Amino acid sequence: MIFIYSLIAVIVFTLIFAEPIRKKPIVFYCIATLISLVTGGFELYKLSIKINLSGFINQLEKAASQGFIALAFFVLVMYAGALSTKWSVTKKLMSIRGPLAIIGSILILSHVITYLTRFVVLKLPKLISGEGLPVIYLVYITIGFIAFAIMLPLFVTSFRKIRKNIRPLLWKRLHRCAYVFYILIYLHVILRLMNGKKLDVFKVACYTIVFGLYLILKLVKVFKSKKR
Repeated sequence: MIFIYSLIAVIVFTLIFAEPIRKKPIVFYCIATLISLVTGGFELYKLSIKINLSGFINQLEKAASQGFIALAFFVLVMYAGALSTKWSVTKKLMSIRGPLAIIGSILILSHVITYLTRFVVLKLPKLISGEGLPVIYLVYITIGFIAFAIMLPLFVTSFRKIRKNIRPLLWKRLHRCAYVFYILIYLHVILRLMNGKKLDVFKVACYTIVFGLYLILKLVKVFKSKKR
């Protein structure tokens, strides 16, 4: 499963490069931008010319273009705010939580642009001509675009220079929208799986475990903080 492999790879990458990410985040933003541009450009090129990749390169391109790598970064951002602050891994993640969110946001841009272009070029003409499209498809696409719209202000205000110019209380309130973003991501992914020819129960279970465990950990952390 590409998402699981992407998540493992991103976890290992983050733990190894946590300190460089903290000290020189701009370098990693540039790398993420390059990956996003190359992936998005390749996907748009495929709309006009059929190209088939194979092997590891094909899986890597899918991981990037279908948003799995970006999602893995968002999962780390989620768990950074849910794990115990006593753990060293939590402290490490919290020190780079902002940069991780920015990297994930940059990487997801190619996914959004690609699927928006596909919708406009391939699907919208069918709607205009009166040809129907699956309801689940329309719902998960709509949810995806809403999630992206919510992500944009969170993405922009995650940069340190911009954050400094925003009142702390206002910034905190704005970033509470991240919880809505997480919910929409989960719904988008599950509905996308449901739109396939055959529902992959294993994939549904994997996503549900990842997001469900986060919810449990977050609720436990909130409950403990209120007890204090």
